[in-house]
Amino acid sequence: FPAASAGWRISKERFMEDADFVNELKLRASWGITGQQDFGPYIWRTLYTTSDYAGDPSIVISQLGNDRLKWEKTKQFDLGVDFSFFDYRLSGGLGYYQKDTEDAIFSAITPGNTGFSSVLANVGNTRNVGLELELMGDIIQSTDFNWRMTLNVSRNSNKLTKINDDFKDDRGYVTGFGSGGTLREGSPIGLIYGYVFEKMFDNADEIQALNAASPTGVYQNAATSPGDLMFRDVSGPDGVPDGVVNTFDQQIIGDVQPDFFGGLSSSMRYKGLTLSAFFTYAVGNDLEWFQQSRSINISGTGVGENKLTQILDAWTPENPSDKPRLVYGDPNQNSRISSYYVHDASYIRLKNLNIGYNFNRNQLERLGKLNIKEATIYLSAQNLLTLTKYPGADPEAANLFNNDISTGRDNNKFPVAKVLTVGLKVGF
Repeated sequence: FPAASAGWRISKERFMEDADFVNELKLRASWGITGQQDFGPYIWRTLYTTSDYAGDPSIVISQLGNDRLKWEKTKQFDLGVDFSFFDYRLSGGLGYYQKDTEDAIFSAITPGNTGFSSVLANVGNTRNVGLELELMGDIIQSTDFNWRMTLNVSRNSNKLTKINDDFKDDRGYVTGFGSGGTLREGSPIGLIYGYVFEKMFDNADEIQALNAASPTGVYQNAATSPGDLMFRDVSGPDGVPDGVVNTFDQQIIGDVQPDFFGGLSSSMRYKGLTLSAFFTYAVGNDLEWFQQSRSINISGTGVGENKLTQILDAWTPENPSDKPRLVYGDPNQNSRISSYYVHDASYIRLKNLNIGYNFNRNQLERLGKLNIKEATIYLSAQNLLTLTKYPGADPEAANLFNNDISTGRDNNKFPVAKVLTVGLKVGF
């Protein structure tokens, strides 16, 4: 796993001597290979253990091995520039990176007759390319008042560049994985595939017209009724719309990767009073509200059948809303993955806010015999404010099944809590 790096401090060159406003200017580059085999010892071997079967001694498989399992390798190239200007009042850096991962390790589903649900395997290759910008500025510097801000902006694009033949179907899609996402060779990781929502069916006439024009006599579903979601007929097996909505009509309906993301921090000090705030943000990413489809439709009874208040506005002939009708069994499959449940999850969140006051020496001396050397009173708040159009509980919801494939699926995990803390710190 070799690595190398180099840097050029341009600010030290003779031709920069007259550039008094430049304190530091450095060009840097690095390249290296790292390996990852954090999957436990002897995981590639099929192991056995003693047991009994119908009262007789026996030997059974305790671990299903994969003798073709090998190290995951990542090659990364970085190029960047670091700078400081105006007596270090403005500083930061701009960086570019390209990271290529070969033989990415992932848990693949195995046939049931193996007796095991999954096995680790080298699924394929990925590429990540990104830009990172960081700016730090001392906006105001004085005896009584200081103000400093830091901004970082990142952009990352990725792609599944190769799928190993054991996990690829004839269309280039990854096979051997459970629900939660779709991966295709040559496409970005994090795309959401599903049906395109067109409109609500408001009357039976338009349903009958679509069925009459369909070569099968059924456009979408034989049980489709007013109040159901209408999905777009995109294409048939030959790529041409065929008047039937089926699996061939699924397409890209969202991208969980943001256009850019990052953070913003600000800290101020006026005499003994301090104020600091930290914001996080993401722009341009989509999120599938996975649980919404189950919370406004009635697919069945049992666990998970709590509903959202959105069902109070469900479609009826007297209330032709944009919420699907309430019908047991969901005969039109309104709950299927579609753009109806995909929402813009851009947000900005006030992650931390801190206000404090440090008592000065004169103020502490007034307390006399208490002999207090230092004292600070403070107020701290976490997750105080979130600005977003996302209708779910948390626009930062990560994934459905705790894996990279299912990222961007919100399963109604517990939202972040607002925390307020007030305190007094005293030193004697």
